[in-house]
Amino acid sequence: MIINCENCNKNFEVDSSLIPEKGRLLQCSACDHKWFYKIPKFVDLELSDKKIIEKKDESLQIESKKEEINTKSKQNNFGNIIFKSFAYFVVFFITIIAVIIILDTFKSALSSIFPNLELFLFNLIETLKDISFFIKDLIS
Repeated sequence: MIINCENCNKNFEVDSSLIPEKGRLLQCSACDHKWFYKIPKFVDLELSDKKIIEKKDESLQIESKKEEINTKSKQNNFGNIIFKSFAYFVVFFITIIAVIIILDTFKSALSSIFPNLELFLFNLIETLKDISFFIKDLIS
């Protein structure tokens, strides 16, 4: 068992069989302080030493699990970045198509403000058709 000096806080390893249940007078070899030490009834020191070792093992296991979680979260972060960039691309693409549909819907009203709007929309729609044909060719 480990006993701590009350005066200088130095730790000593003492065989638990040397201290009776009633207690014993101890003297610190470092500072010559004397005190009466009694083993607490509610704590079995040998078991507490084992519990300390088990707690250290548990903390090491927790640390290793934390490291595993950190590496997995880094991998997940990379996957999240790819997913988010793809989501932004989809939103951008849908927004462009919505703007084209709105412009096409109101082209007669907007052609007085923008004279070449009809030609621009026609070319834009033809370009989108070409892109869709290209993607279909890639897939099949």
